[in-house]
Amino acid sequence: MAMVFSVRETLNKMRHTDPDLRYMALSDLKNELKVGLKPRKGEKEMIQRYLFDLLDDPTSDVQGMAMQCLPLFITEAASVSLATEAVSKLCKFLGPETAPETDEMMSDSDAQFGGRRSKHSVAFLLLKSTLDGLPVKGNVTMAVVETLAKYLMSIRLSDSSDPKLRGIIVDSLELLRDMLTKFQSPMAQFYDDIAQELLGMIDEEQTIRRKAAACMAALSTVCSPELLTTILKSVLIDPLSNQTMSADKLSNKIQYIGAITKSSAHKMEPEHLSIAMDVIFSSMADLDSDDLDFFEACLLTLESIAAKNPSEFLKKLDPALELLMRCAKYDPNYMDGGDDVDDDNNDDDESMFDEDSDNGLVYESDDDDMSWKVRRAALRCVRTIVSSRMMPVDVLYNTLGALLLSRLREREENVRVDLYGTFADLLKEGGYANKKREVAGDRMVDATDFADQSSENGEKIDNIVLQIREAAPRLASTVKKDLAGKPGKAALSTIRVLQELASIDPEHMAGVMVPLIPELDSCVTEQNVQVKSSILVLVSRLHLANVSIVPFLSLPLRAVEDRFYKITAQALQLCAKILSAMHTGPPELAAPKKDFAVKVHEISKERVVAAKQDTEVRQAAIEVLGVVVANYAEALGNQIAGETVALLCQRLNSDVTVLAALKEIDRIAESPMAGLLMPMVEELETTLIKLLRQKNVDVRRAALQALRDLVPEAPRKADTELLREVTKVMTEDELRSAALAIAVVTELVCTRKISVVQAVADLAWDPFLKLASSSLPRGQVLEAMSSLLKALVENEGVDSALSVSRMVDNLSEIGVKQISDDKRLNAQSTAMFVSVLIRESRIGLNLLLTEENLSNLQGLGMEKSSSRRIFLLACIADLGRSAAWTSVAFPEELQEMVLKILLDSNEEGERSMAALALGAICSNDRNKGIKFFIDLIREIPEKRYLLLTSLKETMIVMEREHVVEYGRELLPILLAGDTTVSDASDGNEGASTAKDAGKGSLQTATAECLGQLARADPSVLDKLEQVSVPGG
Repeated sequence: MAMVFSVRETLNKMRHTDPDLRYMALSDLKNELKVGLKPRKGEKEMIQRYLFDLLDDPTSDVQGMAMQCLPLFITEAASVSLATEAVSKLCKFLGPETAPETDEMMSDSDAQFGGRRSKHSVAFLLLKSTLDGLPVKGNVTMAVVETLAKYLMSIRLSDSSDPKLRGIIVDSLELLRDMLTKFQSPMAQFYDDIAQELLGMIDEEQTIRRKAAACMAALSTVCSPELLTTILKSVLIDPLSNQTMSADKLSNKIQYIGAITKSSAHKMEPEHLSIAMDVIFSSMADLDSDDLDFFEACLLTLESIAAKNPSEFLKKLDPALELLMRCAKYDPNYMDGGDDVDDDNNDDDESMFDEDSDNGLVYESDDDDMSWKVRRAALRCVRTIVSSRMMPVDVLYNTLGALLLSRLREREENVRVDLYGTFADLLKEGGYANKKREVAGDRMVDATDFADQSSENGEKIDNIVLQIREAAPRLASTVKKDLAGKPGKAALSTIRVLQELASIDPEHMAGVMVPLIPELDSCVTEQNVQVKSSILVLVSRLHLANVSIVPFLSLPLRAVEDRFYKITAQALQLCAKILSAMHTGPPELAAPKKDFAVKVHEISKERVVAAKQDTEVRQAAIEVLGVVVANYAEALGNQIAGETVALLCQRLNSDVTVLAALKEIDRIAESPMAGLLMPMVEELETTLIKLLRQKNVDVRRAALQALRDLVPEAPRKADTELLREVTKVMTEDELRSAALAIAVVTELVCTRKISVVQAVADLAWDPFLKLASSSLPRGQVLEAMSSLLKALVENEGVDSALSVSRMVDNLSEIGVKQISDDKRLNAQSTAMFVSVLIRESRIGLNLLLTEENLSNLQGLGMEKSSSRRIFLLACIADLGRSAAWTSVAFPEELQEMVLKILLDSNEEGERSMAALALGAICSNDRNKGIKFFIDLIREIPEKRYLLLTSLKETMIVMEREHVVEYGRELLPILLAGDTTVSDASDGNEGASTAKDAGKGSLQTATAECLGQLARADPSVLDKLEQVSVPGG
């Protein structure tokens, strides 16, 4: 029995001399606070007081647990007054009186080994945890945030003259940033004061300045545009106009500007952005200075502007590119025996990938050299320019492509990572542009999604692809060197470059990449998980591009033996896809693909039978086994293939692998190798039938699919048991499973013929009827049910237990009831089933046109028969729509009966369904179909809406040339609308009004007929542009 939590008892334990009891009491209190403990008023004060006392506990574990409880208590249970009191106490602890003599703060790990935190560090951690746990809104939140903000403003953060205050200022700035980020509403009143304090820190030491810049970035995100403008004027316009400003102060201001632009460049005035960029350009006109941090800050500021406000950056694009090109090559320890290639002097006709000479290169070794930070920052800015798509692709390639390729000799790995990443993004843009051009002629693609696809633009894209082809060998050579070296961060970026190359021009690039296979093999063995996964993605892209990947098969083959299960599973899944696609390849690849299949099969089999194996790997290995047996059984030999099939059947007994095994058994059953299942088919069928009782829907579906394909080979003695279990799945609870179950029954009927019909009648027919009367027989279920009905008609015997007439009668009763219950959409599905039976039966239309049904169609005054008449009309309409019946003429008397219902019935449902049925009937008479309705509309204009509905049905079914034949005569009638167009109207007002439909319905019917006419004869559209639809 669970113990009831007692606040009083917990408080007593918190004062106990035993530290273990104190610790357990705090642990219990923490758990209760998490689930919403609400102490009474007197208890709240005691809990808070005891928690503050335990912050000084001599036992570090107890102190640590108290530090976890206090923020929870403040945020979950404390009143406004208690929360304010608690934060005020913590603010005092945060003050200079309790600050440590050094800036070092004890870590939690140090405290676990007996150390005790100072009051200052305790207060900082508690306040930070409290801010993290507070909701964004609420009275307690308002009180806590205002109390802390007022305290931080009172200690004058910008005054760091006392070294003892520096640690307090750093911690206070971190708390201030958290509050600015999370609590905008309660902090709004302090924005002006905060701005003044932060601006006063612009020339502080680096640690404080960085924290202050982070706070300024948070403030600029949430403050008003007016305050942001004031801040920027203080930092930018006034100070930067001072030409005598020292380099240090300029660097400090640039750091602030960079922080602001990173978060709020989109909010800044264009004037301020322009000034900031001009200052950066002028300050970096000469890179002889040793202030590398300043250079890096300037470049990162440019990157922020390019990312957040590309339209303003574009105005300064030329000087920005000139600066970036210089900074990307900035390497004081690099001396070139000859001049660098001057990209500005290259002729426009020359390729952007002209090779720079590396002769005479001398590198000065300097472990303290940090110039790589400048080059990396420049490349990151270039990458932002590329990804923002602010420039046309061909301009990007001609300006930045040459720069990137010239830097392939970069010696610092940190920079090469960004270099390859930028190159990959540039290649991706080229591939995107090429793909846009490929789909430009596709009518299914919205042309507005793509850039101008003029012939001139197409030539530029062709030129880009050509230049990439020219550059690929040199790029591959550099990549080869990086892959051959020791494992490093650059390898992942190089693989991404190869992936993009494969996406742009797979056929050509596959040949370029073949020399890299030894290095890629080495990476699969030695590199980290991300590199291995990226290599497998590269092979997958080549595979999806339908290029020959036989030279690359060693890569996934080596990866399947990797020790990390994710890589093994990914490699096995890739092998399964490759093997599935390769079996239909050219004959010259027969030997390598069979050899590959045998090797992968052997490894996969070991993975499946291994005692300790990851589930994902085992499932992927099972997929490989199924693919190999289904497509490469000859290469394995009958004995090994049979053993593999037995192994797959064995895996059906494991809940972990049953689904994967079912899918592969079904794959084999569908393949020419289905005979391999024969020795165990009886046992396999029994197992599959048992699996139909599982709760897992996916397992049931897979078992049904396998059973459907195994039925032709399965023994007949289990047919009754199979039907009994399969029909249990034929419910509307899970329609996809129901469709598969019906497919199994259909396969049984087609295979066993008349011998199984009695069992189907006894076990499956009632579930079938129940499903037919359900609310949603749609899609796959409808198709499956129709197929079963066709199979039953084809195998009807003389004394069949399921005669066609019985099935028609049963389904008709369901349809009539659906009409009575106003479920007409469901009734149309049932009418479709009746139509299928009539079409497939030798008796044909006589099944429907019985004396009883004909008399029912004629008995307009019999209200009780209205539902049956509507259902009969629905069946006739479905029969008329069937392509198989378009050449069969319906009896003349049936047409007259339906027309009489349309004209004389008082029931709207009868008239509407009669309109559809009449249109379907007339569509079978090519000589008078449309002409018949033209005459009727002229003779009976008051029935125009229903006649147009019939006409639309006729036009849908009739062939195009017959519709076009009467188009000229029909178009004026449609366009005349409710204007009298026949001699019978004689200007009669009643003749010009559609009595059986509202104006909107008549317009809809007219528009639908015009649409069918335009579909058959597009020239009608030109005529429609000159007129307006009636009533519109």
